[in-house]
Amino acid sequence: MIRSEETTLINMSNECLDFPYIPKNPDVYLNYYGMNGINCYLDDEARGKISKDLMNYGPEGIHYIDNGNYHYLSLLYLEMIEEDFALVLYDNHPDMKPPAFGGITSCGGWVLEAAENIGHLKRIYMIGMEAGLVEEVMPLHSKVCYVKCYEFGQWKIYQRGSDIIDKTTKSTFLNDLSNMDILEVLADETLPLALSLDLDALALSDFSCQWSQGILTAKEMEKQVREIIKEHEVIMLDVCG
Repeated sequence: MIRSEETTLINMSNECLDFPYIPKNPDVYLNYYGMNGINCYLDDEARGKISKDLMNYGPEGIHYIDNGNYHYLSLLYLEMIEEDFALVLYDNHPDMKPPAFGGITSCGGWVLEAAENIGHLKRIYMIGMEAGLVEEVMPLHSKVCYVKCYEFGQWKIYQRGSDIIDKTTKSTFLNDLSNMDILEVLADETLPLALSLDLDALALSDFSCQWSQGILTAKEMEKQVREIIKEHEVIMLDVCG
């Protein structure tokens, strides 16, 4: 179950107001359109302002966080969680690139920043990524325990065992285990979850965005997310795309 169904819409680009999945009457509406230092990279001044505002509402609920350029907003919510938890991320990109500009938060590196800096974040499950993009950021952080990615239209899985997932052990962990999906893996997860969905994980036939896209169908993603919410305690759900 999800702890709170309160909806928050964060407008960063104004484009999100026309997205078909955006609620017309969210419980909370935050508007940062036109603010400096927010597009793809979040500078310290903007981060301080937005974080302060989000603290008024806490991490629980359903958050619509504009398009993928602003996926780092998930990090600001995760930082507010005051208990141990696991992150379940749907995305075509692992968002684990090291910072390019002196440690500044970015849409392409927020997951790595969360893994390194949030003590309560214990495990990360990643679904929907392009395999080549995952390999670019290897070795993966030790908190990443499961990656379901695709290569040439086929699903592949990195499953952490006794060894760290890295380029030298890729052949050990990259297996065609398409029947071993996230629901089975999460059956053993006892921590509450934070869900973060970037709709660029969806196939172009189901959704169109400005980033490279994955092969998941909207039906598959919806079915899995509904099942996760049914079977697990979910602190928060973020959606961008």
